[in-house]
Amino acid sequence: MVLLYSLEACPLLKSDLSSVDFVIVRFLTKLFNTTNMDIINNCRQYFDIKLPSTLWSDRVRRFEKKVAECDSILQNFSLNSIAYIYLLVKFLFCLLFCFFFMFICYQLWRIKMHSTSSKEV
Repeated sequence: MVLLYSLEACPLLKSDLSSVDFVIVRFLTKLFNTTNMDIINNCRQYFDIKLPSTLWSDRVRRFEKKVAECDSILQNFSLNSIAYIYLLVKFLFCLLFCFFFMFICYQLWRIKMHSTSSKEV
């Protein structure tokens, strides 16, 4: 999940995880055109969409395991440099995805506005 890129290397508060979860929930409310959380949760379960907060702890464990297994690399580089390089690469991918997502949202908004304005005429 792109929303989780590089977050496994960062300590997150519960409010941070809630903010990331909100993106998924908001997307689903728009997609299914409802604000009823029971419907949203049923759709999440049916389509096997997990919230980022539930996936984050698994990713943290895997990240820490990978870093611990890199003994040969750690002898040449400090742990901080590897973590920063890892974060930088994942951040750039995340940034690219965010721009792509915003572009798609903008295009959908333009289509919706165009169809709405043509109906009024």
